[in-house]
Amino acid sequence: QGGALVTSTAATVTGSNRLGNFTVENGKADGVVLESGGRLDVLEGHSAQKTLVDDGGTLAVSAGGKATDVTMTSGGALIADSGATVEGTNASGKFSIDGISGQASDLLLENGGSFTVNAGGQASNTTVGHRGTL
Repeated sequence: QGGALVTSTAATVTGSNRLGNFTVENGKADGVVLESGGRLDVLEGHSAQKTLVDDGGTLAVSAGGKATDVTMTSGGALIADSGATVEGTNASGKFSIDGISGQASDLLLENGGSFTVNAGGQASNTTVGHRGTL
């Protein structure tokens, strides 16, 4: 387990982690590993790609934010609402949130993770585990 990175896509951070180099700059995050209390907030109009959310890590995606190629492991948390766009894999397989239609499918909410269904949104095949909120 490495150190904890706590930042948002408004910041500029570069460095390396166990997967290689990562960057957070100009509203885009790439290759970030979140664990041991680490958190990345993807703000409206910003994006993240290739994010690993490991034990104790949190990925929070605001409405209008986008996160693609997300890998959620056991112990990681996703915080989002139906206005966010998120695509990736979790213990159950592929999951997605379409921020345009508000449709979410196959989410696994646990470890402080939460999903808020806004008006007109929908969540299907979603699992709420230990310390998860829908």
